[in-house]
Amino acid sequence: MKTYQVKEIFGPTLQGEGSLAGKPVIFVRLSRCNRWNGRTGAKPNSICYYCDTDFVGGDRITTAEIVEKVRKLIGDKPIDHIILTGGEPLLQADLDFFKDLFDYGFKTCIETNGSLAIPDGSEPYIHHISCSPKQPYPITELQWCNDLKILHPWIHPAITPEKFKHLDAEFRFLQPIADENEKNPTLNLTLDELYETANYKLSLQTHKYIGIE
Repeated sequence: MKTYQVKEIFGPTLQGEGSLAGKPVIFVRLSRCNRWNGRTGAKPNSICYYCDTDFVGGDRITTAEIVEKVRKLIGDKPIDHIILTGGEPLLQADLDFFKDLFDYGFKTCIETNGSLAIPDGSEPYIHHISCSPKQPYPITELQWCNDLKILHPWIHPAITPEKFKHLDAEFRFLQPIADENEKNPTLNLTLDELYETANYKLSLQTHKYIGIE
């Protein structure tokens, strides 16, 4: 039976970022990433030098076991959105994974860096795609997304709104990078950039501002 390495499942909470900000959800965090290995010593030299997420380790479980844990967290609450995140969830999530969650009645929303394509045939089973690119556009495999989130200050000269103007996105956001104290000292810099950037909105990590996971 197919299993997936899951770091954590938590909620109910709110999606804090992008066009679904404020939506009650359950988070399913899959292990592993292809942009940083999760080791502290490697972090400063990674493109994700700001990352505050622990995606190393976890348990290998089936989608049925994932659903069981999600349903226990939901109880009798009317929550049907799962945020599939990482690390990079597309290292593991495949057609069977997305179809199983769909068949169980969940709306799966995926957070990806765009370095890997959506598995063939999976799109009908995915409710929402959020892409925060961690590689230049020419080597980005994702062809479209609902939310495109560009981090600011730019984490790389090739990851800017201008460089990603040809990626098909329903919504486009600039998101200031928070520091380790979960503050946003770069917010004013991001606002200055936003005023000069057409067709972009501000995305904040609102869950950090209101003090929820």
